[in-house]
Amino acid sequence: MRVFERHGDTDGDADFFHWMNTNQEGYVVNTGRGKDSTKAVLHRSNCGHISGVTLYKGAGLSQEDHHTGKGFIKVCSVFPEELLAWCSKERQHIEKGFSNICRDCLPKVSQGQFKDLTPIASDINHPSPRVVFSTYRILRDTVVAKRVKQLYADKCQICGCVIELANGRTYSEAHHIHPLGKGGPDSAENILCVCPNHHVLLDYYAISLDLSELSTNASHRIGAEFLNHHNNEYRSLIAKKKVWY
Repeated sequence: MRVFERHGDTDGDADFFHWMNTNQEGYVVNTGRGKDSTKAVLHRSNCGHISGVTLYKGAGLSQEDHHTGKGFIKVCSVFPEELLAWCSKERQHIEKGFSNICRDCLPKVSQGQFKDLTPIASDINHPSPRVVFSTYRILRDTVVAKRVKQLYADKCQICGCVIELANGRTYSEAHHIHPLGKGGPDSAENILCVCPNHHVLLDYYAISLDLSELSTNASHRIGAEFLNHHNNEYRSLIAKKKVWY
């Protein structure tokens, strides 16, 4: 997820338009600056309203809406659920999550379709589903995690393994690089699609992570800050020669 805004005389539009051009199937929330804003309109990346091709008419909005200036910022992601989660947290004056959905680029989408897609902070005060392997492991499959796994068709980003089940379906797990229970966000930038073996190794910091060695998708940005967090934990354990049981 990316947030584009203008700081002083710095033009934030160049990076914003570059993101839209490289993520044409993505989504953009056009919102005012500050948590008190009551505007958060959901668009597709190719929508004329935010590209400057089409201007709002009769909605009390100006032609400056497609810019990152004039009091507006753009929040972008390839996952609409991630944007909904952002709005729920950062724009709490809007009851529905999005203040509106663009009728031009998303004519068949309603607020109700997103109602059940809100990712739950499942590591806090909520029991998570448990799946039995040789031991009990808590698996958190939020909506964003499922979308990341779908993006890679259940192929492990570390070893390339695809597990095929007896019924023909494939299986993978989502790993939060910076754990949710340690302050990590439930965002696509903090999630890897991995096989169960590598999930365990990552959970216990048994291996380090190198972005250049991961299989990646152009629409999936992996946050360097989360990789750094994991590798710092890994190096700390190596230094202490701490053994996990």
